[in-house]
Amino acid sequence: MDDPYRRYLSSMSGAGMHLVNIAQPPHPAPAALPSALFHDFTLQQAPDHHSAQQQQVLLQKRSKSKSRTSTLSADGSEAVKHKRTRSGCLTCRSRRVKCDEKRPVCERCQKGGRECVYPEPKGSAKEATRSAETSPQTTEKSDAGEGAAHSDRGRPRDPTQSLSSPMSSAGAPSNSPTDQPGQTPSPRTMGATSSWSHLPADIQRHLEWIADNITNLHYGIAHEADNFFESLLPQAALQDEALLNAVVAFASYLTTVQNPDGDLADFLRYHHRSITLLLEHFRKGEKHEISTLLTILQLAQIEEYLGDWVNVMGHQKAAFQVLDALFEPATAPRTPMGRMCFTWYARFDAYIAAVANTPSTLDPSWFEHMENFCRNQRALCPHESDWILAHEYIRIRRMRWQQNMLFTKRRQRQNQLDTSFGQEHEDLRQELVRFRQGWPPSIPRPEDIESRFGGREPTLDELFQTLEGGVMPELPSTEVTELYASWHLTMILHLIASPAMPSEELMSNVRKHAYSIIYYNEALRRRSSQGVLIGLQSMVQVACSVLRKDDHRIAMWVRRNLAEAEQMGSIQPARHREQMARDLNDPSIMRWWLPHDEGFTPMLRKVREFADERNDVARTAQQQDVREAKFLYELFAQMEIASQ
Repeated sequence: MDDPYRRYLSSMSGAGMHLVNIAQPPHPAPAALPSALFHDFTLQQAPDHHSAQQQQVLLQKRSKSKSRTSTLSADGSEAVKHKRTRSGCLTCRSRRVKCDEKRPVCERCQKGGRECVYPEPKGSAKEATRSAETSPQTTEKSDAGEGAAHSDRGRPRDPTQSLSSPMSSAGAPSNSPTDQPGQTPSPRTMGATSSWSHLPADIQRHLEWIADNITNLHYGIAHEADNFFESLLPQAALQDEALLNAVVAFASYLTTVQNPDGDLADFLRYHHRSITLLLEHFRKGEKHEISTLLTILQLAQIEEYLGDWVNVMGHQKAAFQVLDALFEPATAPRTPMGRMCFTWYARFDAYIAAVANTPSTLDPSWFEHMENFCRNQRALCPHESDWILAHEYIRIRRMRWQQNMLFTKRRQRQNQLDTSFGQEHEDLRQELVRFRQGWPPSIPRPEDIESRFGGREPTLDELFQTLEGGVMPELPSTEVTELYASWHLTMILHLIASPAMPSEELMSNVRKHAYSIIYYNEALRRRSSQGVLIGLQSMVQVACSVLRKDDHRIAMWVRRNLAEAEQMGSIQPARHREQMARDLNDPSIMRWWLPHDEGFTPMLRKVREFADERNDVARTAQQQDVREAKFLYELFAQMEIASQ
């Protein structure tokens, strides 16, 4: 059966294979990952919420839907399928161009001045040694753990349930919350740190860098209380080679791009190895495990940093099928792994839905169950700030989901008179207002522009006197401030899609929300870790899209922020740079954000060139919309024209 994800992975790895379906094989065994990652609130078996017949119907619908989407080249003509090589250099494979396989340097790399990296030959002593070293070791289970893992050979709908244990992988009592009477759960879960001394020195070095530097902020997720990215994800990676290579590739990329004398060769090798192993997993029709989902999400994260949202969309569609096969909405919230798998996936899903104006792949039950779960835990632990913030964040995500579905319905019915849109739009606006008014009293509320200037819109002089001041006001924690910034972003998106004709009053409200986002970003970037800018980057872009484009101070502030983000590895796609160059009336932005190439290192130029060439082709109309963020730019343009 035709499988776009397999085809996509093949194009990335250079390996052409027969295509098979991505769907989950029937009744696989549970995933064998450390039990500390999956401590559940209940051991009750959850039923499969899709029967085999329903799954077949869903797959047939998806297949028909995909068959109606023609494969187009960049100019709109039918794309020609080329036979892919198995032995080209990794540089050409990642750029998706034909390699002449000349060694030691192919012709394309020689002409382009790129580093030419070939994979180790199969069967070589070096490859065999490295594969043996990097293959995860199997941890022996206790008798109790063995019994829990194999008590039921059928697939549980919550794949973590059969792995649940009252003991962590180190044998110590788990800190995970339970639903037993009289207990007050905490969302913080920290498994024992697994040893990686058996791994090659380069991989150990990258894992140590992750432990010392990586936080949830590098993944664009402002709040998570389970130490997932610092601890749980690396632990899971030690159990799966594809995931290990994906995680190490991410670390290699981040360290390389910030090194003026860096080398992309190691990143390409790790990335290629992860994709090859993932492709082999699908080729063999192996059962999908949680490590499969995490590998796909980590690869999608790399694509986001490279600015390739078309490739993110490819991973996102596959991730949903695996997520839906492994979890059901009612059970996913019960474990740290389930919560983060949903949160991580939902972040990509929300962006794709917003920029392409397409419906979310998630149905409302995912958000309802997560919100109910967090609300219940908040009630059990009323003074636990982690559960309070977890509840507030899922409320914002659920309202963003409602916003997306509302906007999608409007676009689908744009030629029909639909009076219900105005009422639904107003109902959601009122809920957003209540969110702010009902801010938890135990959580300090960050000062915003509206309160700083007595509810009125500040002048640009007042704004920049604040931004350029020597001391910014003290703000609450990063996760609290980003939550409030997310609310302002949601309000901007809601206001610019208002059914009412844009007016000066409406535009003034939009600008006040935009000023608050800029205000928060400036305060956080002065005091916080590098990862903060990654999470705020999309907010800053939206905020600046609704501000005056002719003010030099705004233009330079935006350009400096985007330059800093790229210096940390978050590359802006060429299409976005084109839009910014038009908005700010400065063609030099297409080359680099700052005058005189300030901060534009040789390494960053190589990464920019690498990313631009990979991102150049969109094969379908939907991919084109995603690559160009077409829907959002159309909204901004319509509002600007109408307000004039």
